[in-house]
Amino acid sequence: MLPRFAVGPLAVILTVHCAWPGHARAEGPRVIVPEAAKTVSRAFERMRPTLELRGANIDRDHVIATLCGAGGAAPCITLRLGDPDVGCAGDVAGPWCLTFLDGAPRPEIASVVREALATNDGAPVWTKLVALQPPDLPEDRAPGAPSSATPPIAGLTPALAARFTGVLVIPPLAGAMAAGLARKRLRRWMRGATPVFVTALAAPVLATLAALAAPVGLWDALLGALSMGAAFLFVGHAAMAQRGVRLTLIASCVVSAALAEGAVRVLLPKPPAVSPAADQRFFLRPRLRDRGRATFAPNFGKEFVCAVVYDDWGFPEHDPQTLVPREFVAPPGHARRVLHIGDSMIWGAGVQPTDTFPARLGALEPESLHVNAGVPAIGPDGYLALARRWLPVLRPELVVVSLFAGNDLIELDSPYPCCEWGPLLAYDGPAPSLRCPTARGLESRSLALEWLRSTSPPPYLLRTTAAVSAFSAYATAAFLQPERHAPTIGEDVTLAHLGSIVAALRDESRTQGAELAVVVLPLRASLASPSPRATVGFQTGASMVDIARRQHVLVLDAWDLLEAESRARGVDPLFADAVHFSRAGHEIVAAWLHRNLPAATIPRDVDAGSP
Repeated sequence: MLPRFAVGPLAVILTVHCAWPGHARAEGPRVIVPEAAKTVSRAFERMRPTLELRGANIDRDHVIATLCGAGGAAPCITLRLGDPDVGCAGDVAGPWCLTFLDGAPRPEIASVVREALATNDGAPVWTKLVALQPPDLPEDRAPGAPSSATPPIAGLTPALAARFTGVLVIPPLAGAMAAGLARKRLRRWMRGATPVFVTALAAPVLATLAALAAPVGLWDALLGALSMGAAFLFVGHAAMAQRGVRLTLIASCVVSAALAEGAVRVLLPKPPAVSPAADQRFFLRPRLRDRGRATFAPNFGKEFVCAVVYDDWGFPEHDPQTLVPREFVAPPGHARRVLHIGDSMIWGAGVQPTDTFPARLGALEPESLHVNAGVPAIGPDGYLALARRWLPVLRPELVVVSLFAGNDLIELDSPYPCCEWGPLLAYDGPAPSLRCPTARGLESRSLALEWLRSTSPPPYLLRTTAAVSAFSAYATAAFLQPERHAPTIGEDVTLAHLGSIVAALRDESRTQGAELAVVVLPLRASLASPSPRATVGFQTGASMVDIARRQHVLVLDAWDLLEAESRARGVDPLFADAVHFSRAGHEIVAAWLHRNLPAATIPRDVDAGSP
């Protein structure tokens, strides 16, 4: 039998052994600091009057800009400014690697650009990024611009350490203090099952009241109440009076946690990716109190769609790669425009924006402008809402909507914060329409327990440790993944709604002179299964393919392609995490779409009649 004194050291050894090799963080690539926008702007100003800026997009690690000669004196050029320290294939100009994407311009124009960029105004441009897991949790990440304040050690900042310590220490400390008072005044009561029963009843009540009264999630409030109750019993209950009992209980908990972590790392595949710990919030944003709007990770995509659909609904923080229709200006020089709409599968979770399959298609088809209008964590109802705003702005010749067999049917008709936390669309007319003609949020005092349950983020302690703990990563993902079931064609109203949405996309695209193509993307877990075609993910994808084909549109099912690739090279090289494509996966899909998407579409004067 293991001696009691050996339990503690063994737990420490197991914890270090489990945590040491699997998730060591490395210094990642350099990223552009937010303040560099002013440096870029000043550089473009120095190019005047020879060149005028027509449009620019600052991404995490590069800038794409279009400049034209003043008064048409010189043709427009598109250039890319990247990191000169990472395989620069162009010219180094000051802090930039300069590449002319349309070929070298006239020498005098190139000289003006180089001189303007080479002028050093002393402002910082690049900073090192600590590499965590790929920056996304399946279908839930709220993107944010890279921070210039790079965490010095594994993403740990003083503010993050203070929040983490406060969340971890304050509730148990309060419970211990309450137990000290109870032992003095209610010693006879602190025996047997009575205090356990009372604490078990009080914890959920306190958690609900805390979540309703304070801007914290329900799960954080519940975890705080439970830790407070556990500390109350640990310090105050008569059974804990013996020092040996307390030490044994503590050691058992530590060993159990270490064994759980080790088991997850050994028995399960690579854990789901997470947002950096520094991006996590404990307190929800203040406007939750004002309008009943939750802007933590699971609702980012819906918040973004709300802001696109309703002009008076403010945009959440987002990366430049999440495009806003009314702010978009199409660069000139493209014979065809292709609009891509989908969720984080096309948005590019886990890869750079230039590595997504819409971007790779743009590289394969330089004559075509491929616009990636993907938004993470939305479903087909969000796709239709986005398409209605993008179509008149972009006027594309082709619209490509990517359906994901993983969770698109789960997201469809799920609650939206701008429509009283109900479905976004109504299906009582010839085509789906907005259920709320104007944005309608909820007042915080009317929030119900169900609303709190469905919108609260996973516990803060799990979110902030998920980058280094496989157990925390899987537990965080479990909070965000509703139960998946296989729909039955003809019986599931969700599939009927999907059919209505595809039909509306088809008709409204043709009204704008564009054709519609539907791409169905498979779920990694289904491809990795010993019997892939017996999985719910495969059945769901097959149902989506069937529904889309009934609307008489071009449907491209990526299952056969990726099933063959996964057999040839394995599933891991195709995916960056448990859900999203890796760079190699995006390249394979891009090459496949390049071969199968139509190269030409109907003229713009064709009437959108019956299919």
